[in-house]
Amino acid sequence: MFKEIGGKGNVLIVDGTPIQTIRDRITGCKKAMKRYPGIKVVGHQSSKNDRASGLAVTTDMLTATPNVQGIFGMNDPSALGAVLAVTQAHKTGRVKVTRVDGSPEGVAELKRARSPYIGTATQNPAEMVRRAVQVAQDIIRDKPPKETTILIPSELVTRDNVAHYKGW
Repeated sequence: MFKEIGGKGNVLIVDGTPIQTIRDRITGCKKAMKRYPGIKVVGHQSSKNDRASGLAVTTDMLTATPNVQGIFGMNDPSALGAVLAVTQAHKTGRVKVTRVDGSPEGVAELKRARSPYIGTATQNPAEMVRRAVQVAQDIIRDKPPKETTILIPSELVTRDNVAHYKGW
């Protein structure tokens, strides 16, 4: 998103419930933002991880700070609410929204013509379950994992490659 808005401008962060995965997503966003000193966070509010609260907090932030070029949503439901807020504020085409998940609903929105959605960093729930079961089986066999963090590859899905994304 930072590259898409020209490396400068004002952004909003639609945060969520303070659990580790959400914190990691926000930390990742802020880490990526450090490469773009012209980007400024002008609003940061927590949603309840759903579309309705994503709409409400984004509407509030857009009302308080209307000069915004980008919005990072920590999950698809909250970001879908942000898309609706952008649309209702008549800012489609001027504000870009990105998020994390790659859910079927998010992918459908990415395919919608003229949507403010520009991309999603995917997650892979099926692989997450497979890895969790494997770790559990290994623990039962007295072979605990050597690392406490297991990374599962993610991909960036945009309008350019969404047709090739297999989804969940």
